[in-house]
This record gives sequence, C-alpha cells and structure tokens, in this order.
Amino acid sequence: MGSDASQRGSRDGADSLRPDTRFSRAGFIKGLILGLPLETCAKIAGVVAAYVVEVYGTQTHTFTKENLMERYKKTYHDSITI
Repeated sequence: MGSDASQRGSRDGADSLRPDTRFSRAGFIKGLILGLPLETCAKIAGVVAAYVVEVYGTQTHTFTKENLMERYKKTYHDSITI
C-alpha cells in the first residue's frame, strides 16, 4: 500500500499535511490569536477546511470574513466576529 506519507501525496514525508489540514490549522490559529475559546477555534477551523475541500483544484477556493462568519452562524447556530 505504501507509506503514510505517500498516501497523502508527499514523496519524502517532509510536507505531509493535506491542503484542508493546513487551512483548518490556519483557521484554528486565527481563533487563538483573537483569544477565542478552543471550541470556537476548532469550529472556525472546520468552516475554513470546508471551503477548501468543496472545490476541486489547488487554491481555487475564496471566501471573505463575512462569508466565514455567515457560514459559521448557519452551521453552528452561533455568531462570531472575526
């Protein structure tokens, strides 16, 4: 079957994070920087990752802060300000 790194698309394993993982991590870190609770940070990460995986191709997704806050509210029935 191959190594774990090869299954993720990395040849040498040095960059084994998938794009959705990178962006969800960025969403989580943004929440931390804003001083939000960890649960909220994780929810932001999930919303950001959804934008990435719902579109085919690399870096073809786009969203604004307003889009993110609206989707967060729709998904979690709660509001945030970013």
